[in-house]
Amino acid sequence: MKQRNIYWVLVALLGTACTSTSDRFTIDSHIGGLKDGTVVRLMNLEREEHKGELMATDTVRNGAFQLKGTVASPTRCRVEIVLPRHYEDGTPYEAETATVMMVENVAMAIHAEHVDSLPLTWEYMHSPLEKEMNARVTGGRAQQEYTEYRAALHALELEAWQEGRRLMYWEYDTAKGVLGKQDSIACYKRRQARAAAAVRQAMHEFVQHHPAYAISVELLRRDAARLFTYTPEELDAMAQLASATYDTTRFARLKETIEATKHHARGVPYRDFTLQDEQKTEKRLSDCLRSDVYTLMDFWASWCGPCRAAIPHVKELHERYGDRLDVISVSVDKKESEWLGAVKVEKMPWRQFIVPVDKMKEATEGYQFSSIPTLVVIAPDGTIQCETNEADEIDEFLSQNLN
Repeated sequence: MKQRNIYWVLVALLGTACTSTSDRFTIDSHIGGLKDGTVVRLMNLEREEHKGELMATDTVRNGAFQLKGTVASPTRCRVEIVLPRHYEDGTPYEAETATVMMVENVAMAIHAEHVDSLPLTWEYMHSPLEKEMNARVTGGRAQQEYTEYRAALHALELEAWQEGRRLMYWEYDTAKGVLGKQDSIACYKRRQARAAAAVRQAMHEFVQHHPAYAISVELLRRDAARLFTYTPEELDAMAQLASATYDTTRFARLKETIEATKHHARGVPYRDFTLQDEQKTEKRLSDCLRSDVYTLMDFWASWCGPCRAAIPHVKELHERYGDRLDVISVSVDKKESEWLGAVKVEKMPWRQFIVPVDKMKEATEGYQFSSIPTLVVIAPDGTIQCETNEADEIDEFLSQNLN
């Protein structure tokens, strides 16, 4: 009888131990070079993608740290080790390492040879991608899935970033008179576009092969949030693809995103709003559209450098497609004089409009743009077929639909 009582006490203790470890996470460090007193933070990236929201903190003791807490479901987080640094003039500042992981209520660990081998949240002329693989995170199903995802995408993302860096060099770091500058810019734009397309393709293939992974559901949610990109049927197919996931919290977010995006899905009717032409005559967008051709609408402003830089590309499209493509420019300038001045300089051979300041909300909410240039393609039947900030993407759409 005594032995039987001891047995049940041990069973109860074991059950208590299992319960206590299953409702919280621990993240231990196995990182060389950590100095005692260094502050370490765990930031939740689910709500604030870039800055993050503080979830847990610790201070390095005896060369190690341990972060503790609980999460309701697998949560994408960033571990930041705060490192003291100095500018060239001796002014102190803080840098933070950036190790991204999927946190679950399990025992987890970060492994790295040395703290200086870890990527930083920001470093001039560098990307966290360059050092990302120096850290190895263990523990939990969602983290193992995330590790697979990063292994599949990392090299392609790094190549895309490098191509973008080379493009920036030619666009901003070389003098205007350098021989072959424009040809080099055009070349690196094509290379960057191919690299970005390779990343998107690899991401889609990963999700197709692993639709139940927590990170796959998150990737689908981000993709579904792209306005005027997918039809309602394609959005529903995303939900169906992820329906077998174990991450019910993330799946619920995906469905919410899909329902919100359906109001701005590809193929919905265009949104009408008020315009004003160069003669100060107000009219509606519906008065300006032609029912026999595609319309390219370019939201821009005189003060917007990227907008002005995109105009030559829009001119190329205007010349290439001729009568098959009607182009209109819609300025969001607050001052008509600045708009008219820029129109005179740019010499755009198509109709020019400005959105009256008191009617701006109608346009921005209708097309959901928060940055410019925003380029919109409206089909002859009055449906929105494409919206993007990149003229190259418009070029690709038109080449597939007008050639």
